[in-house]
Amino acid sequence: FEGLGNIYGMRGNYAEALRLFTEATKIDPKRSSTHFNIGVTYAIQNQWAAAADAYDRAESIGFDRLRDLYSNRAIARINAARYADALKDLKWLTENEPNVHSHHTNMGISYALLGDKNAAVAAYQRALQINPQDALTQQKLREITQ
Repeated sequence: FEGLGNIYGMRGNYAEALRLFTEATKIDPKRSSTHFNIGVTYAIQNQWAAAADAYDRAESIGFDRLRDLYSNRAIARINAARYADALKDLKWLTENEPNVHSHHTNMGISYALLGDKNAAVAAYQRALQINPQDALTQQKLREITQ
């Protein structure tokens, strides 16, 4: 079922992909990759809270591709207005992948939305040290410092 779910997802039939992934979880509820794929499918459809919840299930079962999990879940959590939770994932990401500018940008976004201007500025500045040309980070830094 999971393989078919992936095929339907790649073809853009997300409802059928979710149905197949759900069937797969009935057969093997401890298969973390299925829950991760459910999260990806919800995220593609901008169903951020459902995506974050599916990523949570994948982690609780033992999904071992932590970089993918935390990166995807951080985005889902930001979009679901779960900024403090997103920061937990982003802190892990910036500790383990300190030279990925997007992790720092997303951290800045989360801090800004939580009202911590100083932390947001520091995160944006770190992102720009890594990638000075990143237009999104430049814009976010300008917005918060004006």
